[in-house]
Amino acid sequence: MATWLGYGSLVEANNYFANRLHTFAWDRGSAEDRTKACNQAFEGMNMFNYIDEKYPVQQALNADADATEATLMAAYLTQAGEFPRGDSLVVPNEVIWAQYLWAYALLDGRVPEEDFEQLVVTSQAYGGVRQAYNRQIAMDHIALLIPSPQAFNYLRPWFRDDWGFCLIRV
Repeated sequence: MATWLGYGSLVEANNYFANRLHTFAWDRGSAEDRTKACNQAFEGMNMFNYIDEKYPVQQALNADADATEATLMAAYLTQAGEFPRGDSLVVPNEVIWAQYLWAYALLDGRVPEEDFEQLVVTSQAYGGVRQAYNRQIAMDHIALLIPSPQAFNYLRPWFRDDWGFCLIRV
């Protein structure tokens, strides 16, 4: 099993949750499941269109403002994740924390696709029990398939636009 986590490490993730309350899902998850959740979160986080450019792309543009599309694509593909960005080699803590919180939500049983499907439900009944949903509550994180509202809030300042997904054909 690969231990790639994208941003941060399993040791750092464990330390992050060691200093938080209500971390039952993380605490009871195996190291293998924690790693899988972090990798899945990393994958999900890299679907978005973030401000600035990936670090290698920015470096290519700094070296040659008229760099060709092929040169920029080659630079883009040298960095696995969307961070670091711009002229900084540092991945912001908020991005790392967002990955951990996204992973936690997955370990806790959140399924982003199911959450998204529930957005269209206005009322649900089973026997004498009826459930209605208040659609006035902000659900942006669910619409973007981000299972954790706190992870969404950490990532939101980095989004290039409100709903920008990044599609790249290779």
